[in-house]
Amino acid sequence: MRLLIFTDVDGTLIDHFTYRWDEAAAVLSLLKVLNVPVILNTSKTYSETLKLVREMGLNSPFAVENGAAIFFPEGFSPLPEGCERVGEGYCAVVLGKRYGEVREFFRKYAERYNLRGMGDMDTRTLRELTGLPEDALELMKRRMFSEPFVAEDIDKLGEFIRLAERNGYRVLRGGRFYHLVSDAQGKGRVVEVVKGLFGEDVLTVGLGDSENDEDMLRAVDIPILIPNPKKGYAPVSIPNLIRAKCLAPRGWADEVMKVLRTLKLV
Repeated sequence: MRLLIFTDVDGTLIDHFTYRWDEAAAVLSLLKVLNVPVILNTSKTYSETLKLVREMGLNSPFAVENGAAIFFPEGFSPLPEGCERVGEGYCAVVLGKRYGEVREFFRKYAERYNLRGMGDMDTRTLRELTGLPEDALELMKRRMFSEPFVAEDIDKLGEFIRLAERNGYRVLRGGRFYHLVSDAQGKGRVVEVVKGLFGEDVLTVGLGDSENDEDMLRAVDIPILIPNPKKGYAPVSIPNLIRAKCLAPRGWADEVMKVLRTLKLV
């Protein structure tokens, strides 16, 4: 049996405030020794995620912008059909709409519903919202598929969500932003695609901390919810859901180790 670990990043694998992952480093190294793929499944951009993948020493597929595209190392086998070479040693399977199309739809209705998209925010505003330094913000702004936004009139948000759904989009709620995405994409879809490439004898673990992780957690065999330092546990309702006791990254490391011990892999 092959173990696969699908994980959100912000607030799940890395600290919500500091973005550090030191307390998970030893477990990530152990998983590499055990040949257990760690598949990042995040709302981050390709540029942000590739930087993190390299820092962590991962060599697994990863998915960006809430399941909009899955990037596979060119040495991965079998590569999925239709994987488009994008350079930097990767090819991509695109599930979502391109950013230009998403952004055009968003701008058409943003003023009516009092929404402010990331594409309209200056560096100072983004720094206040995220706490990230300028170089990291530049990577965040390299959107390819989705538009993160804030709702300045929450009473109008529901109407915008219904409008989006009638036009082939979804609105997801993350740790800091709402995200306008294509209804064809999703973190759960990422699990289905990647799992299918590893064959039938696979056990999947999923770790997340937000409502936008729910479809991923529903798609895995062992779903684990990490608490948010501001909001506590996200309102995710899944019968076999495990609620971690600690925040990221310690909560991530503790729960993954429990799985490894249960399976007698350590």
